[in-house]
Amino acid sequence: MSETVFTAVILAGARPEMDELRTSENENFKGFIRLAGTPMIDYVLKALTRSSLVDEICVCIDKDAPYPEKSPLLTEM
Repeated sequence: MSETVFTAVILAGARPEMDELRTSENENFKGFIRLAGTPMIDYVLKALTRSSLVDEICVCIDKDAPYPEKSPLLTEM
């Protein structure tokens, strides 16, 4: 019996209004805020790539997001 597989969609765009976390970390994109030295979005990407239930990952992010510098893992996707 085959398992159902899914396409994962990560919504990682910037919001126009700042929140306390982004303000305190001086970061426009919440997904790039570092936890234990790793951008938050990388934790999500790693979990999804390791899942046998996900066969495709779509990341929705602003075209001007500085992801090559902020999240090298996102660049590899």
